[in-house]
Amino acid sequence: MSRAGESGRRSPAEAPEFAAEVRYRHRLVLQGEFTERLQNLLTVLLSTADISVAQVQGRTKSLDSLVEKIRRKDRYRDPLSEITDLTGIRIVTYYLEDVDRVTALLAKNFVIDVSGQDTHRPEAPGEFGYESSHLVVRLAEQRAHLDEWLKFAGLTAEIQVRTVLQHAWASISHKLIYKREDQTPLPLQRSFARLSALLGVADEQFSSLAVQASQLEETYSKNVSSGELDLPLNPLSVQAYTNASEVRSVLAQIAEQGGWQLLDEASSTAVIERDTHNLLEICQRLNLETVRQLAEAALSQDAPKTAMAIGAQHAADPVEISAQDLLNRLLIVHRQVEAKALRGMYTRADVHALLDPQWDG
Repeated sequence: MSRAGESGRRSPAEAPEFAAEVRYRHRLVLQGEFTERLQNLLTVLLSTADISVAQVQGRTKSLDSLVEKIRRKDRYRDPLSEITDLTGIRIVTYYLEDVDRVTALLAKNFVIDVSGQDTHRPEAPGEFGYESSHLVVRLAEQRAHLDEWLKFAGLTAEIQVRTVLQHAWASISHKLIYKREDQTPLPLQRSFARLSALLGVADEQFSSLAVQASQLEETYSKNVSSGELDLPLNPLSVQAYTNASEVRSVLAQIAEQGGWQLLDEASSTAVIERDTHNLLEICQRLNLETVRQLAEAALSQDAPKTAMAIGAQHAADPVEISAQDLLNRLLIVHRQVEAKALRGMYTRADVHALLDPQWDG
């Protein structure tokens, strides 16, 4: 072998992946902690901004993955400084417009590395699965100076934002399609193009449906405010009714008679969804079809007395209850719903209280 060939070869200790592996091994715990803290922070920021997402998932690049990437790319002089996805976060949204909302939220709370930003919205229908927003971020100066974040100053993360359908496409196509499109058999390319076009339309339609639902909820709210209660019973009309200030005031007074206090609906989405489902189930069993029928059946003049008979006065502190659950309990007593309808809906003690109220006098 020539001297030039010998001088061009590097010993394992001189290879960039070797030095990077040694340094990253010492930094891995810190990097993992950064990933966890960042994922938790993003979850809080999204909730505060009232952006509902399907998933916030974080991962820390492993040693093996780092070495493999350095060897495959074969271009890094200082891998730990140049590789920006040692911490990776994926945010999966329900709707297309939320991708932009999340991206704006990230820009507001982090420093964005513009050179690493990749917001790709291709026009070609066959590229649907590659649509996404990739941002390389680091802590903003104000947060980086806080004691609890100080040790993470200077670390970067790659955040990927895409919709549920984009994520599903990317996950499935990764299993089926070749890494290079020009190496993918033509019949598969055609099939993927057709499917991607359908998913693109579906993504747009889901966004359109979300807008329609919001508009319908707004219409219901206006109807309730004006006293127009002949609305079909469904989750949106029930929410509009229970959110009306006058209705909540009445329900709060009734709840107090039973030793309850109304739950804050904004912070208890899962509970509200469950209780709304239960209420609609009982309404269906009782053949109640409109909000007016529900109101008349549950909020009779005996409602405060009923709340006292079935309530939780024995508790040291007021027990939280959703407006939907309170309406449901009043309905069950006023209409004498049979026990079998309550299975899986309430505890045995609650069922006993509902079926055998302790009337005062």
